Amino acid sequence: MRFLALPFKAALVAGILLSLAAHDVWAQSASILDTTEVRRWREDLAFLRAEMPARHANLFHAMTHAQFDSALQSIDQDLPHLARHQVIVELQRLAALVGDGHTNVSPWRDTSAVFQQLPVALYWFDDGIFVRATTKDQASLLGARVVRIGGIPVEGALARVRPLVSHDNEMGVRAWTPVLLTMPEVLHALGLSEPRHRAKPDQVPL
Repeated sequence: MRFLALPFKAALVAGILLSLAAHDVWAQSASILDTTEVRRWREDLAFLRAEMPARHANLFHAMTHAQFDSALQSIDQDLPHLARHQVIVELQRLAALVGDGHTNVSPWRDTSAVFQQLPVALYWFDDGIFVRATTKDQASLLGARVVRIGGIPVEGALARVRPLVSHDNEMGVRAWTPVLLTMPEVLHALGLSEPRHRAKPDQVPL
């Protein structure tokens, strides 16, 4: 996917309301886990329960053992009602509880996650979330400010995504939250999109 990028923030012409939804490529695999898949995920959770404390230098420096156990148990209980992408998002949340930037689940880097990205790149400036780059077809959105995602004010969308971001400081949150906001699977898992098979940006006046 080739992007047209701005060297700096363009003059604000219009805010945009991004009605972001799922692509066909992931919607086709968004079915609820079958019993075999649930069993395999539970094996993975058991592995994490044993290996994360053993391999991390200090897994409980920012969370308690009880919080760790509770998070694992919550995922385990929810598995029969989740799709694959929702499990991965919950594992992001689990990793972020550790409280450091190196313990993470990063679907933008890990190709095995097979998460998609919408044809825009966002950047978190001091005065808001802006479209920093687009594909040629979406070039009219360059420099526009994002005001809502899936009908939710952008501040609310940021609050939903923040718990998924493993970080050492606030810059980590500001760097990676906009990336997650362009991933249909993340948006769907957080209730920021419906499983429609399109991504439609609608411009609204400021």
